[in-house]
Amino acid sequence: MRFFFYGTLQHGNTNPVARAVHARLAQLGEATMRGRLYAVREASGWYPVLVPGQGTVHGALYETRPDFTQADLAMLDGWEDFDPRRPGRSLYVRRLLPVDAQPGRDEAAHAYVYNRTLPRSARRIASGNFNCWLTHTGLPAFGSRRVVPAERNGIPLPFRHTRSNGARFNDTNSSDQPG
Repeated sequence: MRFFFYGTLQHGNTNPVARAVHARLAQLGEATMRGRLYAVREASGWYPVLVPGQGTVHGALYETRPDFTQADLAMLDGWEDFDPRRPGRSLYVRRLLPVDAQPGRDEAAHAYVYNRTLPRSARRIASGNFNCWLTHTGLPAFGSRRVVPAERNGIPLPFRHTRSNGARFNDTNSSDQPG
């Protein structure tokens, strides 16, 4: 099974799901997909939203290793607030879509596509690259251990966050705040 990750699930992100699942995934390389990318803010950071449209979204292609289980897939689906039994109620839906792998290989991979109307506050990521956008803006990714100082975004520290799927985690590590 192959996945195209374009945001918080890419290698190097520090959220608990990315850290857990990457032990059972092989990164095949950089890849792109057609679509438009936006960033949406939650209390604990920003997450990307892939929607159909003209444009290029940058990410990476991954393949499951033999020890990847249904529990791992359920963990990914849960992180993306996708319920295969009730996709209409899900924040994202997992779709098998065409991906352009580097260098020039066409592949099919599962990608999580936003399943709601874009919020008015969503910010377009013109480059189509969520990680570059985070670096450029200095904003934290959803669920990351990087914490933006409270005076910069009005969020009290430390804070506890519950995402819409009920996943909870504490983000109290303020030692890696930007200076």
